[in-house]
Amino acid sequence: MEKPVYISPISQFNIDKVRLIRHELGLSQRAVSRFLNPDTDTNILGNIESRRNPAGYNDHHLNTLAVAFTEHAKRLLEEMNEEQVANTNIKSEYTIHDFYPDKPLSDVPKVKTKVELPEGISLTGTLNVVLESHHFLDNPRTTREITDYFNLLNGKDWKTNNLTSTLDFAVKKGKLQKIEHPDGSVQYKKF
Repeated sequence: MEKPVYISPISQFNIDKVRLIRHELGLSQRAVSRFLNPDTDTNILGNIESRRNPAGYNDHHLNTLAVAFTEHAKRLLEEMNEEQVANTNIKSEYTIHDFYPDKPLSDVPKVKTKVELPEGISLTGTLNVVLESHHFLDNPRTTREITDYFNLLNGKDWKTNNLTSTLDFAVKKGKLQKIEHPDGSVQYKKF
């Protein structure tokens, strides 16, 4: 049996917020690790996001990520159309305050967790989580199948037409392959 790792609630909050924002921005653990350690290929986020390691972020990390996330978000927002922007929770500017709660948290250590789909995640963020840690899109899927899967994961009621522009943007970014069939039907598959 795995021994639980305890961390402060504020550290858990920081980890969950960075993970939520990196998924909204479509960034991998490796890409965010490069923001924090540009001179090495070490994936420090693997340890930070793992339930088995007490590692967390410090304020220097969070300030660095706020700057990097802002630069990345501005580039993304320039590339997206209005509907694509509406299907994400990307901001045009991030500060260290984005990684902290609005109200004080307890000081009592808690078991470190890894929330797969953070509360408030958008369609775009959900797609990025599925691409990173699920095998669902290893096989071609229709927009209806993808929508149903996302709704099942999130307990949402997203409509198929809400997802089309998000999927097309992922195709543009090289994350998905769009398969157009002679009968006019379309499927998407992870690249």
